[in-house]
Amino acid sequence: MDGTVGLFIMTISFGIPFKTDGDGGPLYFSVPFSVPRKGIIQHFLWQITLFTWNVRDCIDKFKKMICITGRGGAMKLMLDPGHGGHDPGAVAHGLREKDLTLDIAQRIRHMLEAEYEGVEVRLTRESDTDVSLSQRARMANQWGADFFLSIHVNAGGGTGWESYRFPSVPARTVTYQDIIHAEVIREVQVTDRGKKTANFVVLRETAMPALLTENLFIDNAQDAARLKDAAFREKLARGHVAGLAKAFGLKRKEAPVVPGPFPDVPSSHWAAEAIQVVKDAGLMTGREDGSFGPNEPVTRAQMAVILAALLKKIYG
Repeated sequence: MDGTVGLFIMTISFGIPFKTDGDGGPLYFSVPFSVPRKGIIQHFLWQITLFTWNVRDCIDKFKKMICITGRGGAMKLMLDPGHGGHDPGAVAHGLREKDLTLDIAQRIRHMLEAEYEGVEVRLTRESDTDVSLSQRARMANQWGADFFLSIHVNAGGGTGWESYRFPSVPARTVTYQDIIHAEVIREVQVTDRGKKTANFVVLRETAMPALLTENLFIDNAQDAARLKDAAFREKLARGHVAGLAKAFGLKRKEAPVVPGPFPDVPSSHWAAEAIQVVKDAGLMTGREDGSFGPNEPVTRAQMAVILAALLKKIYG
């Protein structure tokens, strides 16, 4: 913990009122207090010199250091499709970065909402619109997001996939990067360019753990061919989702129970489809209690009835 945040915490602890001097110079204030010891009141005077700081920036920094996430309900994820509007991002091979990032982000949201419980997803932009970098961070901060994930596509003649976090972050953010990075690489099987750090605005100004991913190189012919393939973009989204689910312990939604042809023949039974076919064709029926008895042996008389029904179906 650095000195600025330490003083901020101490100020809250002692309830010391303070204000700036208005011209950007140093601020001085005193904190008198007394401590009884062996019947003698000993007075101490602390002279503390502070320099003017931006209180909101200090609070944001404090929150980021202790990882206040606002959890208490659904995990809140802010997805940030890079660029947009008048800013196309990198352009090459008939592709625009802003289109790819929005497509991947929307796929990530759809998968999370369709397959997992307890997750709420928002996007910094829903269409081809202009949103400044600071505004993107502000949207996440004001919403109280638990995690910020910015999606980008690289350029510069390289190849492969990489991820970025802010240089000075809690261990928890590093863990999130490790998990998500590994899951994406496992899913897409491309060159791993490594886990990196950078002083990007959206990583610096967000008050929650944040990650930025660079999804291949738009100006590399082989990478661009992959990015043009919707199935590959689906795999990119799937890798991000797998990482998020693992990092935040998201619970998969239970698959709806599909009824089988009979109460004692669930849809998961190895012969359910065949039993459904012969039932629909009128070749076999259930017992008086409505069950089928899939594991019971068939008598010769029962087989004769089944074959007779089949012959009638064929010859009328």
